[in-house]
Amino acid sequence: MITVAAQTQLMWTVALGVGVVVFIVVIILLNLLLGVVRTLDERVDLVWSSAVGVFVHTLTAAPQLRVAERHAASLSGLVGAGRTTQSHPAEAQTQTIPATSGRQR
Repeated sequence: MITVAAQTQLMWTVALGVGVVVFIVVIILLNLLLGVVRTLDERVDLVWSSAVGVFVHTLTAAPQLRVAERHAASLSGLVGAGRTTQSHPAEAQTQTIPATSGRQR
């Protein structure tokens, strides 16, 4: 029969063994979580930089579009100047912009 002291020592050994196993599992899970967080951080940085790029391109494209619209209006005014149906330069602004810009007025 096992004495009380031997039984207590066996229980402590099992408890410490379970504690070590739990500690190792926690370390493994934390490393996995850290890897997922790093991957997610990289992807968020990529999305953020893409969004900033779209924002910057939108800001820089707006003045260029206005210049293109003015050029298109002046060109359509020149082309339409020989026509008898066009009586007012404001009518040139209602015409479509050439296909290079993809927008209509």
